[in-house]
Amino acid sequence: MFRKITRALHLGGRDWIFFVLALLLSFGIWLIHNLGLEYSGQMVVPIRVSSNIDAHSRESTTPATVVAVCHTTGYNFIRSALRRNEVPVMIDKADLRHSRGDEYVIYGSTLNNYVKPFFGDGVSVEAFISDTLKFIFPKENFKKVPVEVIQELTFTPQYMATSTLKLEPDSVYVYGDDMHIGNVTKVATSPLRVSDIKRDLHGVLKIRKIAGVRFSIDEVTYNLPVSRYIEIRTSLPVTMRSLPEGKSVRIYPATADVTFRCMFPIITDPVGKVGIYVDYDDFVNSQSGRCSPRYDALPQGVIDCTVLPEVFECIASR
Repeated sequence: MFRKITRALHLGGRDWIFFVLALLLSFGIWLIHNLGLEYSGQMVVPIRVSSNIDAHSRESTTPATVVAVCHTTGYNFIRSALRRNEVPVMIDKADLRHSRGDEYVIYGSTLNNYVKPFFGDGVSVEAFISDTLKFIFPKENFKKVPVEVIQELTFTPQYMATSTLKLEPDSVYVYGDDMHIGNVTKVATSPLRVSDIKRDLHGVLKIRKIAGVRFSIDEVTYNLPVSRYIEIRTSLPVTMRSLPEGKSVRIYPATADVTFRCMFPIITDPVGKVGIYVDYDDFVNSQSGRCSPRYDALPQGVIDCTVLPEVFECIASR
């Protein structure tokens, strides 16, 4: 060994360069290999938390530090040690517990849901040292308003919606000063434009922004059930209901043309199960005796019912 070192000391200048480069290359290979191995150790991550707690600010005013014993590669330990900026983390409001005032906490068992947002990919937590984190979410001026969707929908022939469009959620909280939110009575989403519809619709719609206003959420999900239908047309007698004893009212015309739209295949034949009638109270409250018809609750599988004419003449008999 001594002889090898002695020989190395007698190398020429050019040989010295190759010798140093070889040492650096060996060290680099050794370092890369060892950093790629997995170790257990402590990781410390400063975080800045946000959440969608109703009637409160989205951003927490108090930063926090997550400390845990982690198992990961040497690369991740070095990356964590060099981090200086706070990591932004969005916490589901369902994972926060109200403590007092504007203070909310998250406990150790729930922290496991946020290992990746805290520490990044390829990190597993063996134990959280900081098992309870506290945050302050100040209250904000707010109001709750409905969500409105502009719909431009056309259906394939013999297809139709079986109910109205459902939104989740169908209302949102808007935040801001009184000047900005005072005139906000509803919020609108991006338009829903779909043509040639023949199957259920579902998806996500963005809420349109309003200057000076913040929303509790930025998007809503929608669902519209669609079914193929067939029409059943029939003529049914029109009766007067809730008629007091001793009273008599004639209805013109005495029959109505009725069109039922039923899901295909038909579950229930509505003919004979749905009656068409005029309510006596509607007749009493009308000034002209002209009344709109009503019909019984539609049985399962019947989507819609159309009655013609739309108005009937009702005349009390003496």
